[in-house]
Amino acid sequence: DRAIIPVSGTMIRENPFKYRAYIDPLVYRDLVQKVVFVGTESTGKSTLARSMAAFLDTRWVHEYGRELWESQGLTGTFADSMKIATKQLQREEAAILEADRYLCCDTNAFTTMQWFLYSHGSVDQRLADLVKKTKNDYIWILCENDFDWVQDGTRELIGDKAQELQDCNIDGLEQLGAPFYEIWGSVDERVERVLRILNSESKK
Repeated sequence: DRAIIPVSGTMIRENPFKYRAYIDPLVYRDLVQKVVFVGTESTGKSTLARSMAAFLDTRWVHEYGRELWESQGLTGTFADSMKIATKQLQREEAAILEADRYLCCDTNAFTTMQWFLYSHGSVDQRLADLVKKTKNDYIWILCENDFDWVQDGTRELIGDKAQELQDCNIDGLEQLGAPFYEIWGSVDERVERVLRILNSESKK
């Protein structure tokens, strides 16, 4: 009657997300697709990651770099790049075990790399290697620079500078060889576009 362990292989295969407690974490993490939102400052990455997670009833991962930046009094050093990227990935790995089908990521190691390339002109080779190693783990969503720029106390780029970093993001994704989708419009319009992207990706 399955009274002691109320599950079967058939039940798990039909809905592995519902029965994830019975699946080895190493197996389960590969069933969840990461979706990462990248782009220059003030392009709605955090808002969209949070909104998509709510719509999909899953988890999202907040940007650690901003937290570190604020905790250090809006200062940082070149050495922070690996600290940020490593902590961000650790958060993803923890959250993915509680996610349902998708994990929405507000930036990732690529974003950290692009910021340090833009602001310092170079990047820690270990960070570049991490970006290459994980590039196939994500569905890449590039948020267009069409939102009103909002100063939240941490942002530094506006106008042409913001677009410069956006152009660097596009070049970086193309050089990385990571297929990406561009989205634009209001939050609701972006949510709809991301849903269509996820639907098309699920059919591949």
